[in-house]
Amino acid sequence: MGQIDIDVLVVDVRRHRKLGQEVATRTGVRHESPQVIVLRDGRAVWSASHCAITADAVAQAVGDHAPAPTHPAG
Repeated sequence: MGQIDIDVLVVDVRRHRKLGQEVATRTGVRHESPQVIVLRDGRAVWSASHCAITADAVAQAVGDHAPAPTHPAG
């Protein structure tokens, strides 16, 4: 995750099992380790595990699911 140029929140669910269970319950994404889940407005919009986790894949997933920019009226 240190190879991508975006802000991310990393949660170590191995150390915090109850949190990992809650993430799986709320998102509907089965827990795997290692795993990346991209959330938007509390919904899982992309997930990957193991070898599918690459800096490029995560950066693309975040970019693909980024909120549309807002432009001031004028």
